[in-house]
Amino acid sequence: MKVGIKLTMSRIIRLSRLAVSSLFLITAASALSYAQTYTESVLYSPPSTSVEGNFYAPVVQASDGNLYGAFGLAGSTIIKVSISGMATPVYSLPSASDFTSASLMEGGDGNLYGMSQSSDASNGNAGFLYKISLNGTYSVFYTFCANPQATGYTCPDGETPFGKLVQGSDGNFYGTTTYGGANGFGAVFRITPSGNLTTLYSFCPAAAGVPTSGMICSDGSLPRAGLVQASDGNFYGTTFQGGALQSGEACTTLTGSSSYTGCGTIFQISPTGAFKVIYTFTAGSDGGFPSSTLVEGADGNLYGTTAAYPLPSGGYLPSEVFKIALDGTGLTSLLDLANSGSPGYGGGLFLASDGNLYTVDWSGGDAGCGAVDQITPSNAVNVIYSFPDPLLAGCSEANGHALSFPNGLNPYVAPVQGSDGNFYGTTYQGGAAGIGTIYKLAASPSLPPPVVLTLSNGSIQANESVTLN
Repeated sequence: MKVGIKLTMSRIIRLSRLAVSSLFLITAASALSYAQTYTESVLYSPPSTSVEGNFYAPVVQASDGNLYGAFGLAGSTIIKVSISGMATPVYSLPSASDFTSASLMEGGDGNLYGMSQSSDASNGNAGFLYKISLNGTYSVFYTFCANPQATGYTCPDGETPFGKLVQGSDGNFYGTTTYGGANGFGAVFRITPSGNLTTLYSFCPAAAGVPTSGMICSDGSLPRAGLVQASDGNFYGTTFQGGALQSGEACTTLTGSSSYTGCGTIFQISPTGAFKVIYTFTAGSDGGFPSSTLVEGADGNLYGTTAAYPLPSGGYLPSEVFKIALDGTGLTSLLDLANSGSPGYGGGLFLASDGNLYTVDWSGGDAGCGAVDQITPSNAVNVIYSFPDPLLAGCSEANGHALSFPNGLNPYVAPVQGSDGNFYGTTYQGGAAGIGTIYKLAASPSLPPPVVLTLSNGSIQANESVTLN
């Protein structure tokens, strides 16, 4: 398990919560003041459309130094890529209906854990959780809706897990499902490494187990992102819709014949399930429809993104990068990802070792092919890399020339930082077959790699001082 720790200039640090494993990721609290230039190289691009591609999810660097990701729309594949670019398929999920856009994470036991949003007809395609060792040993450790109930909503334990799992300081995993729960509008769950699941919260009690088109869910509905455990020990997450404030057309979407209201919420939930909404989006300058996992910055604030969403009358809600205090006050919009004139997709954030936050803009940058953006602690925004347009003809999704973009285009999610200090990410399109790439961004001067502290005794108690040698 990796736990972020704010490192001051002192060589003595103090932990704010109990740690349950022996590996800690330490991030510098002060941002570097010098500027870098970034060079992209493509590590892997699927050679044909018959293999995994269209990378919705980020990669994760595991303890063996390799990058892992779960990619594909139908018949998903878990792939391993070395930082030198050697790609090896690790495992193909067994059902052609698997839709794996959730990112992997490495647990404290050294296994990778992930979610599949659908499975086979035996559980109504409700999804499952799986783990896989770095050498490819695979197992499902929980199947949602395996025992559907006859009355009320059929999947009280949840349906369609989304985002990613996070391992809490207690060693258990936490996550969300977009649908299901007691009321059909999604749930927050806790699950032990052995697969014992507890539903901590079911959204929209007003539905009373009968989800209805147009239902107002003041506590939020349809979460589409994972959770983050903040320094106060609580988990924080977002719902894609719902909330007490309604803004007419801007907060109403249509899915088939059903309409859903509300622009989304930010919520806090304790490890035991104490729940409260701390912010409701309004479709104003704050945007709406958050769908990526929050990040806690070195300043103790939460940072996140909202998605640009089409309105029935045309146009889009703004896709924003925002920050907000843990108590829900002071929400500030930092960056409009749709400022290029095309919709941004709210691809999440990550906090790098230089103290800056990074995100992606699907259609931003110099050519409109996508960009990686930096946000400093003083809220300055810098485009650090723009994906190039070799055709000089525009990068519209509909231009039909994805094969002509060898560097990739349209990054869907933010990259991650590797142990060498470089950034590693994915693009949704471009590359050899036009279905995406795994890329590296190398900084010059190089960024400091994340500092990893390995403990010999296996644990640190809360508020215990640790000396770095």
